[in-house]
Amino acid sequence: IHTANGSAWYRFPINRFRLWLNVGAGATFRSAANRYLSGGVEDGVILTETYFSFDLKRFHFYFNYQNLLDVEYTLNNIQQPGRSVWWGFKWNFVD
Repeated sequence: IHTANGSAWYRFPINRFRLWLNVGAGATFRSAANRYLSGGVEDGVILTETYFSFDLKRFHFYFNYQNLLDVEYTLNNIQQPGRSVWWGFKWNFVD
């Protein structure tokens, strides 16, 4: 499997609220060398994504939007999902 990734990130503070904002965008190229289990050649694809998060003291919230262009592709003969959204948070508690 041949892949190449690239991304750009920017992180900046909002001191008034003691908040950090993080934004990013990236792309992954999967080459035509990816193979089906049955031996056929898949087409090369470019997958794009964006990322947003903020940190407030010990709380971290993130939002990741993958496959922005809704590219249809398979990996090892398995159809991969189109656009997808991942979000969540992490909160550290201190005793």
